[in-house]
Amino acid sequence: MVSAAALPPELRAPVVARSLPDGALNGMRRALAALGGGGGEEDSEMDAGANEVETGKGSQSQPASTSSWSTDAGVVDALAAVELRREVQLWDRICYKSTSQHRRSMHFQRMRGVTRHLRAFTALNVGAAAATLRDALSNGVSENARALALSSPAVAAGAHALWKLPPRALWEDLARRLRAAARVAADADDAMLAAAAALTAQLAHTYFMPFALTATAAVARLRAGLHQLVVDVVVAGAYTRPLFSST
Repeated sequence: MVSAAALPPELRAPVVARSLPDGALNGMRRALAALGGGGGEEDSEMDAGANEVETGKGSQSQPASTSSWSTDAGVVDALAAVELRREVQLWDRICYKSTSQHRRSMHFQRMRGVTRHLRAFTALNVGAAAATLRDALSNGVSENARALALSSPAVAAGAHALWKLPPRALWEDLARRLRAAARVAADADDAMLAAAAALTAQLAHTYFMPFALTATAAVARLRAGLHQLVVDVVVAGAYTRPLFSST
C-alpha cells in the first residue's frame, strides 16, 4: 500500500522550463480546470479549441459524463469525500459505544473489519494529494500566474519568462494514491457485505434489533458513499493519466 506521508520538500519544488509545448500546456490547463482551479475565460476557450483538435485527430477524449461534474465540483472537492467522512465518524462512534456488549460476537468482528478498511482508505488522503497538484498547477500554468511572470521587472529588462511546472513527483504521488484507493475500496466493499450479512442474521433472529437496524443502515450509507468515491477516483485517474506523457 502506498504511504500516506506527505512528499518531502525537495520533491515539491517546481520545475522551471524555458518553453512548453502547446499540447503539454493545454493538457495541464485541462487538468487544472478539472481539479477545480484557475479556469478563466481564456483557459476555457483554449481548452475548447484543444478538445476540437484532439477530437478531429481521433485521440481519446475525456469522459463526457463528467463534464458537468468537473465544472460544478471539481476533482479535489469530490475526492475530499466530506459526506463519506461524516459517515465514517458516525460508524466509529457506533462501534465505540457497542464494544463492551458486542466485542466477542461474530457480527461485531465483521464490523471491526469494516473499520480497519475504512481507516486504511481515509489514511490515503487522496483529496489532499489532488489539492497539492491543483495548487502547483495554478501557481505555474494558469493565466494569472503567467501574467504575473510576464509583468516582473526581470522580464521587462529582457529576461525570459519561465514556466514553473509542478514536479512529476506530484503526478506520481496522486496516481499511486488513486490506485491504492481503488484496491482498498474493493476490499472494504467485501468487508461491508460480510458485516451486512452478519447484522441481517441478527435481525432474522430478532436479536439486538435497535443496534442491528442502526448498524445495517450505517453500512448501507457507507457503501453508497464508498461507491461514489470510487467513481470519482476513476474519473480523476482518467484526467491525470494521459498527462504523464507530456510532463
